[in-house]
Amino acid sequence: MNLIVGGTAVVALLLWQTAVIAETPAIPFGRYSAVTESEWSLDLDLKESGRANLRVASWDPGERNRAKVKTYAGTWRVEQTNIVVRFKDGEAVFIYHHRLSFEEFGRHGGAPGLVGASATLEPNLLVGRQLWHYQELRKLKW
Repeated sequence: MNLIVGGTAVVALLLWQTAVIAETPAIPFGRYSAVTESEWSLDLDLKESGRANLRVASWDPGERNRAKVKTYAGTWRVEQTNIVVRFKDGEAVFIYHHRLSFEEFGRHGGAPGLVGASATLEPNLLVGRQLWHYQELRKLKW
């Protein structure tokens, strides 16, 4: 009797684990970028190795080549549909969207993207910020 109950529990656990794995989206690795019209840029690189780099640049009008750049190295992991990026001085949580609308900058369509949900590092910059997979942004005609 114990073998049947124990075996049933193992099967149930395997089915639950399979369902959880199936719900975890395949996150495209690479660079995610904000689309901005002003004198700043924001890029988040998610590497297959689990490493992450956040690059924030700002410059005076017409002085992009003299940008002030802050970079933050860290690691990232997937928790359901969230991407948690941990840096030395804090962390940021992004919600992954397999098709994040381009509506924010007046375009039709969408691409894989991230939306900042919470942050202890650069919260004013990251929370609510939308980032799109850079390779998809490059396909747009500007």
